[in-house]
Amino acid sequence: PIAPAQYFVLGQLEFYFGARNLQRDVFLRQQMDARGWVSLALVGSFKRLRALTEGSLTVLRDAAVLSGLLETRDDRVRLRDGAWEPWVLKDAAASEV
Repeated sequence: PIAPAQYFVLGQLEFYFGARNLQRDVFLRQQMDARGWVSLALVGSFKRLRALTEGSLTVLRDAAVLSGLLETRDDRVRLRDGAWEPWVLKDAAASEV
């Protein structure tokens, strides 16, 4: 079973990367590289996640690993299975991952 704290972190992560949010969250889309990756540190700096994780990237990463919507690599996160493609902006930076 998932711990309550992880449940809330996972829910917030999936909200940020959900279609409903990405439709209007230009800032998050600007942070995506050409392969849809976003720094976990950046996402962890968002007010709600910072409060839920107390700034711990480990807590954030552990929650992201439980997601059926997200994948992680190194210290980055993105939508799984190519679902990130429609959200990447045309002028996105080259991927380092």
